[in-house]
Amino acid sequence: MNDVLDLHQNNESDGPSLEELVQSLNTDQARVYEHVKSHLEHQLTHEKKQCSCTDLKPLHMFFNGVGGMGTSFLIKTVRALEMNM
Repeated sequence: MNDVLDLHQNNESDGPSLEELVQSLNTDQARVYEHVKSHLEHQLTHEKKQCSCTDLKPLHMFFNGVGGMGTSFLIKTVRALEMNM
């Protein structure tokens, strides 16, 4: 449980900005990132009751790749997006 708490308390402000992370994404990573970003923005409109659709479905994704493919970097970028929203 402490590991999960440490994730939320970890101060990542010393690292690159969200914009720098996004600029470093390759084409496939950027496509996934934009899909996640779109879903999170839609979720925010639901929470603010500004959306006219009736059902918000959860986003289920599985990131997979061999070592060096950039999956951890993509997850780091998505986490940075979440922290900035």
